[in-house]
Amino acid sequence: MKKYIKPDFIYVIAILMFMAMFVNLNYVPNYRKMRDVIFVIVGIYLVFQIPRIDFIKDNWKLWACILLTSAVTIYTSYVQRYDYADFNILSSAIEFSISVIETFLLLGIIGSRGLIDKILKYYEVLLVLVIAANDALAFAIGPRDKIYFLGSKFVVVYIHLLFLAIYLYNRRKNRLKLLEVSLFSVFMVVISLKVSCATGIVGTAAFFIFYLFLSRYKVLYENPKVYTVVLLLCGSFVITYSLLLNSGVVQKIVTELLGRSLTLTGRVDIYIWVPFILLQKLWFGYGYASTYEVYMFFTGYANSQNGLIDWISQIGIVGTAGLVGIFIYSIAYNYKTEENRDRVYPLILFIYVLTFISTIEISYNKIFISVMALIWASALEKRRINEKA
Repeated sequence: MKKYIKPDFIYVIAILMFMAMFVNLNYVPNYRKMRDVIFVIVGIYLVFQIPRIDFIKDNWKLWACILLTSAVTIYTSYVQRYDYADFNILSSAIEFSISVIETFLLLGIIGSRGLIDKILKYYEVLLVLVIAANDALAFAIGPRDKIYFLGSKFVVVYIHLLFLAIYLYNRRKNRLKLLEVSLFSVFMVVISLKVSCATGIVGTAAFFIFYLFLSRYKVLYENPKVYTVVLLLCGSFVITYSLLLNSGVVQKIVTELLGRSLTLTGRVDIYIWVPFILLQKLWFGYGYASTYEVYMFFTGYANSQNGLIDWISQIGIVGTAGLVGIFIYSIAYNYKTEENRDRVYPLILFIYVLTFISTIEISYNKIFISVMALIWASALEKRRINEKA
């Protein structure tokens, strides 16, 4: 009697979740509706996997933060749903909340089954495909209304950095040669120049400097206390920017190296308004995905140009506290899993680079949250392996 290999449906679900959380194919018609269908499929799958979901109790602090963030996001968007006639913030809030919950549940199951490495190999292949399509279109026809195949110029850079992090993760047992690293560096700079994203050049430089020359201090970077300080410092830039811009060194970096004015491309004009905007609805914010309308009304610019402040604007101090709690818990959980630190170091670097970028950009997006979930799930996997040993 012939034996048949039963396909594991979890790989299909993981790939679908990748297409919904890590990338947004802007040139594909009705892609948002496709994402909604994916979340429904993943949700149905997770219902049948309830017996496997045995990691919530041991990680109750994480799930408390996830539920707090989701509840506040939906609540504040519901209360203010009529304030934005051209955009349904409530449906977007529900979609975001469901996507975060499903991502952590799915990756938790994958980690519990010891499949993180296999899944990330699939993700690397998928990233190669979508990046190749994006870059080919970028060089051939350029953007459509400033939007590339993968999204804005910033998202294009983030996706390339994500590929780099996963590429290094999958080859962590092999020491990369200087030539290989240099080629990656040059490629990233070319892409950043093509999409006119100076932030991408700075982010790429930071990633490689940390990876090649400062890896001996990785225990320091992975410490949740250090990360918390870095996150708060980057978020407070809207208050401390005047002190930094008075530094001669900073002025030279901004004007000569980056070729930008000391107004940081209008960011200083935005930062002046931030305290007033936040104080109007400090505790629960203006609603999910509302910052375009809010900041255009007050400042004439599209958003706050700061990752942490942008979330406070949307879901207030209460909701953002839950979101920051997710970040810190994920880093701390991995830090306490000592055997996993070297393994996820490239992913930790990705988190740090986007955290640094959040000083002047909106980088705490679904990609960022998904990588946090990967870090947590990877540590969960290592703990389960140790328990069985």
